[in-house]
Amino acid sequence: MVDIVQRLLAIKDNQVIIVCGHNKKLKMSLTSKFGENNHVKILGYTNNMDDLMKLSNVMITKPGGITLSEALAVQVPLILYRSVPGQERENALFFEQKGACINVDNPDSLIETITNLISQEQMQTTMKENMRSLYHPHAAKVICDDVSTMLEEQKEKRIKEFV
Repeated sequence: MVDIVQRLLAIKDNQVIIVCGHNKKLKMSLTSKFGENNHVKILGYTNNMDDLMKLSNVMITKPGGITLSEALAVQVPLILYRSVPGQERENALFFEQKGACINVDNPDSLIETITNLISQEQMQTTMKENMRSLYHPHAAKVICDDVSTMLEEQKEKRIKEFV
């Protein structure tokens, strides 16, 4: 992570915000290395992810479902880094297929991809448009309504079978 941050700072006059979550060891390590650098902000757990996403030109993250949902809501260009097999990998492949992210698996590709993405405004715009087409602001309500309808149908079916 230290190497990646150093390489990001060398690209151009960037500000790098790192959210370590509950990983105190990572936060301490990065703070000891970059704590005095005005271009690096190191955070632990935060409730302000949506605000951080809104002011970001690009977000590098793992493809967890909640993170991706939040990113879709604000249309922050995404680079998904080192997704693990299973749901993360499926999320990453889906988003990539829809043009809503770029997947990378190693630090060299990550730095190259960030450099390309921040320098190509059209690429960012296209990615945001693709994200916008995937975003469904009332998805949770639709899911709840669907589940409620299914439960009601099952209940009615059982009543008819009983009678």
